[in-house]
Amino acid sequence: EVLGSKQLEWVNKVNTQCLKTIGDPTTTQTYTRIKSILDSQDKIPHAYRINDNYYYNFWQDEHHVQGIWRKTTLESFKGTT
Repeated sequence: EVLGSKQLEWVNKVNTQCLKTIGDPTTTQTYTRIKSILDSQDKIPHAYRINDNYYYNFWQDEHHVQGIWRKTTLESFKGTT
């Protein structure tokens, strides 16, 4: 369970400790720039071949917030079929 109360309590505890130690990174220009890149709708897909004739792509967007693994052939990925 990723979103259970015990797990989220742990995350909040660790986040609080980190903020006390290193400060709030969301106030920096670097954070703002990186976040805008990661949140951009302009995604460049990339695929990896893993032990077979298929290529796999990990995709995140507003519909798949936690991400999904997609499987395709090289020809389909290239758009040649």
